[in-house]
Amino acid sequence: MARQEDEISLDSLIPHEHLCLNQRKYPARFEGEYELMAAILEDAAECFHKYAVSNDRRELNLFCDAKAWFFEPRSVWIFSFESVCDYLGHDPDYIRKGLAALENQIRANPPDINQLRDSRNLRKRKYYAQHQNTK
Repeated sequence: MARQEDEISLDSLIPHEHLCLNQRKYPARFEGEYELMAAILEDAAECFHKYAVSNDRRELNLFCDAKAWFFEPRSVWIFSFESVCDYLGHDPDYIRKGLAALENQIRANPPDINQLRDSRNLRKRKYYAQHQNTK
């Protein structure tokens, strides 16, 4: 994980390239389930990152829901954070530590909303470009 003084990004915690490469270990019949789990994780990470410093009540609720999902203690629910991480092959504790550091970093130095939008669009373009090459 990045040192505290280095900038932490969602890509360093949950890189889209890893999602694409990791998908190959699952049989084709599980491709839809894998993509669903990856989309759930990505959406929660983006809500956590994007709305951490929002003043809008709806956006703050999305952030709080994402944070509660990430930091929920052991759950047997199929779509719990730990279940999703197990399915995708991620270490939930590593992601939690990174998200806590990311939240501290965002609150200490709030980003410009245009930076967030540009970063999100770049990650999506990279993901879709890589994903097209794997099919």
